[in-house]
Amino acid sequence: MNTMKSLFTIVLIVCCTSTMFAKDIEPVAEDNPSKDLYVTITNSSDCDIFYLYVSPESSGDWEEDVLDEDVLLAGESIKINLYGYEECLFDIKAVYSTDDEEIDMGVNVCLEDVNFYGYDVDCSIDGLYVDISNNTSVDIWYLYMSPQSSDSWEEDVLGEDVLLAGDEFTVDLVGYDECIWDFKAVFADEEEVELYEVNVCEENVTFYE
Repeated sequence: MNTMKSLFTIVLIVCCTSTMFAKDIEPVAEDNPSKDLYVTITNSSDCDIFYLYVSPESSGDWEEDVLDEDVLLAGESIKINLYGYEECLFDIKAVYSTDDEEIDMGVNVCLEDVNFYGYDVDCSIDGLYVDISNNTSVDIWYLYMSPQSSDSWEEDVLGEDVLLAGDEFTVDLVGYDECIWDFKAVFADEEEVELYEVNVCEENVTFYE
């Protein structure tokens, strides 16, 4: 399977549409002791950002990935609280789902936020697919999946077929450039099981008892 980043659940803010939140970095920054400093980082590219590093300009090394197991999806933003530092200048590096890097050096986070645009980054994913396993004792009659960017389920990928108990089914994702998908299985006993935010670029899908 593609090797990128493990399954994650990310809490994000979408500019003007989503609830903003603050994610702590330890330690992080504050130039004016009377004011908590933060920086809002927006992914204005067409690619997801899998890793995000924020380090003071005075440091010779990158800090740990502030996204951890999360992903900064294309078009979304994250607010990073900067506690503990006494400087405003930071270097910020984004690593996209394609492994391409974009670095913004010497950002004055006391005055400005950060946008990553992904210039010259090709987000297309060749040979994208996902293996779906039914590790239950009940057959799956209907199987729906949808990229996270969609708000509705796509058509049943099984068609006239049935994913028998203990069997596996491979779905080609030709034409998609997204790694994060939701899945819904409808079993023969009419039970429904949903799996959300599965990173198909990194892992397969398994339905358990």
